[in-house]
Amino acid sequence: MDERTFTMPNGRLQDKIALVTGAASGIGRATVLRFAKEGAHVIATDLNMQALQALAAEADAEAQPIQPVQCDVTKVDETTRVVADAVAQYGRLDVLVNSAGITPRTVDPAADIATRWDAVMRVNA
Repeated sequence: MDERTFTMPNGRLQDKIALVTGAASGIGRATVLRFAKEGAHVIATDLNMQALQALAAEADAEAQPIQPVQCDVTKVDETTRVVADAVAQYGRLDVLVNSAGITPRTVDPAADIATRWDAVMRVNA
């Protein structure tokens, strides 16, 4: 049987401007690395600046540099600033991936469910 290897072409996002929230871990992190490898100028946002800087340092040497920006997506003024800065720097924003999200880690019946629900909805909405 003929074995074939399928590889995705690089450069599909060449020179596109991408903003990824929740970029320090999980799907956001993987998205940032792939987009940079595909040629996008990536603005990676998260609360965790240390993790963002580690992500930027990890990028493939052949990939576009990753621009880490600390941002709390629950604060409209911060998200507005990040978008405005991106447009000011690049003249446009081509791709937005909203990967920021949280999940309560505890299942404590005595915990204030309403407070946890509100926190999750502020980030995930």
